[in-house]
Amino acid sequence: MIKENKNKLKFVAVTLPLDIKDGILIDTHDINEIQTITDYINNNDIKKVSIQGCTNLDFLEKCKNIEFVDIRIPYQISAQEYMNKSYKMKEIHEEFLICDLTPLENLDKLKYLSVSTIEFPNLNISVSLDATKFSNLEYYAGEYKYIENSMKDLKSLKTLQANSFKSKHKNLSALCNLSNLESLNLISSNIQSLDGIEKLDKLKELALSYNRGLQNIDSLAHVSKSLCSLVLEKSAKIKRLEVLKELNNLVRLNLVGDNELEDLSFINNMPCLKTFIFEFNILNGNLDNCLNLSYVYSYINRKHYNLNDKDLPKIKFFKGNESIVDWLRLN
Repeated sequence: MIKENKNKLKFVAVTLPLDIKDGILIDTHDINEIQTITDYINNNDIKKVSIQGCTNLDFLEKCKNIEFVDIRIPYQISAQEYMNKSYKMKEIHEEFLICDLTPLENLDKLKYLSVSTIEFPNLNISVSLDATKFSNLEYYAGEYKYIENSMKDLKSLKTLQANSFKSKHKNLSALCNLSNLESLNLISSNIQSLDGIEKLDKLKELALSYNRGLQNIDSLAHVSKSLCSLVLEKSAKIKRLEVLKELNNLVRLNLVGDNELEDLSFINNMPCLKTFIFEFNILNGNLDNCLNLSYVYSYINRKHYNLNDKDLPKIKFFKGNESIVDWLRLN
């Protein structure tokens, strides 16, 4: 949803909540239009920008007060097409891609950076970023490799949403310096265990999706005092789930995938649990432990379950991140 002001400039929501459209939209290549937007940003002390279609970021060097930057893919490729590599490379041209992120390094006050550009090997494009310049950065979402060499310097970071996280030790030890981290989302990483998570003693929400090598999550016990929201999605190699009964401060739990659980007895050890979403196969079929929760959703009505999804509570959905400032929450 976009709104225009009297100067015909467009505004969108850059961060949560999505109903507050206080970020200026930059979706043009025209030099004069970009200059007009730049002047408006500086004259009105605009803090948030959403860049969708403007591929030259040099104008940012003139906008020293910007604190929130959201960069979107400036062309239309669906996520499914990208995953399946079914798009036509000839339809994508370098002029439509952001090749240089270095102008961001001039934003001394940057707190929030979301980058959803994509590199295409066949086009010989390499996006690089020296995040050591971002001493105030609290939120980063994007490819992990853009900030990989800067992790030890991002001590102010509170939220990390990283695609393709790669760890030499195949665990979370690379994040040990992020002592202020409250929210972590890792998608398609190479991790096999969560060792190293014990250093993240402020962690409140954790989402792990499509981490196909992840096997051992026992280290979650080290963050049981702080963790309020846990999402495990499509990580089929996880077999040992005994640690769940130690997460007694969880408010929200998502278990999505083809994994199996013997039963739901661990819920008895979760006095704070309000929201439970599951696809895991509950082998004993007894879902009675769900009935005292606030919101429960079962992806599959399996024949051996004693309750169908329609029989489960749908009172109020708690995300478990309510104590976190809106713009720092995981999407």
